[in-house]
Amino acid sequence: MNDLLKKLGIAILVSLSLSNTVLAEIEDESGEEYDEVVGRSPASPASSALVWVDTQDIYYYMTNMDRLTKRLGSLDDYRFADDKTNGLWLRTEQGKFSHQKEHFYQLGYNHSSLRNDDIQWLNGISLNYLKGSHQSYEKGVSLHSTFFNYQKHYYLDMLLHYGAYKTNIYVSSDDTLSRFTHKGKLLKLSLEAGYEKKWENNWFLRPQAQLQFAHTKGKNYMLGNDNHLYISNASSLVGRLGFELGKNFKTNHRIFVLGNLYHEFLSSKGTRLHTSNAVTDNSQYPKDWYDIGIGYSYKGKHFTPYINAERSFYKHYGNSTRVNAGISYSF
Repeated sequence: MNDLLKKLGIAILVSLSLSNTVLAEIEDESGEEYDEVVGRSPASPASSALVWVDTQDIYYYMTNMDRLTKRLGSLDDYRFADDKTNGLWLRTEQGKFSHQKEHFYQLGYNHSSLRNDDIQWLNGISLNYLKGSHQSYEKGVSLHSTFFNYQKHYYLDMLLHYGAYKTNIYVSSDDTLSRFTHKGKLLKLSLEAGYEKKWENNWFLRPQAQLQFAHTKGKNYMLGNDNHLYISNASSLVGRLGFELGKNFKTNHRIFVLGNLYHEFLSSKGTRLHTSNAVTDNSQYPKDWYDIGIGYSYKGKHFTPYINAERSFYKHYGNSTRVNAGISYSF
């Protein structure tokens, strides 16, 4: 059974007691505050146990990027002919990170303002839900503000995201598996910039750059018999360099290929797990990865469907495929 459990997260050997499990806010005699306590009374004899925490989900929630193309389709699909045009969109992304499946859903609203024929602001809000494996999830709200300069062929996309996530703590002792909940808050800030170069016959190239910062606060758990588990604060700073190369057709169809390189600047400061018997684990995740893919969209009078599929390549975490599909409606 232990081989199966090791796939759930990161193993830490600790001493604690199980049975009569409770979750509550406590403060020990030394005055140190613990967010939650897991275990039986301190008078009970301790037994050897293993603890796993699904930190892979936390890492994915922090590094997953909300790119403009994923959110609304191809760049030519955003431009509206009239001022004060509103829009709605709905999209989903299905994929996998390491051995864990991820299911993402987003519902959003945009308001467009045209200063003139070449300057456009697109401001909006979206509700997000990301379902991970083993009953973990991240849900939140995002604010978007996008600036387009069609004369100089560039855009800036700014995003603020605040969310709450839930993942799992697993405790194994005497062939018994217990699962407890770890909850946290997540803050993300993102800035994306892109430029478009067009050629004859409607071919285009769009180089892009994006920088995203994410932070989540740690938590302290009492595990019984004066043992505790500390999940540290974690910060992430991911940079992305990418491109889209494609063709617009006269029938309002467009198709493109894409590629992205990612670098995690703060990977050495990932989630840290620590127990009172000095057993520690500093979770290290990929610092560099890349993906390639293909995308398609169609610009209708009011509806714009779009889809892209990407293959991601992680060192030591294998490869994964993600499919993003959505539809936007302007009115």
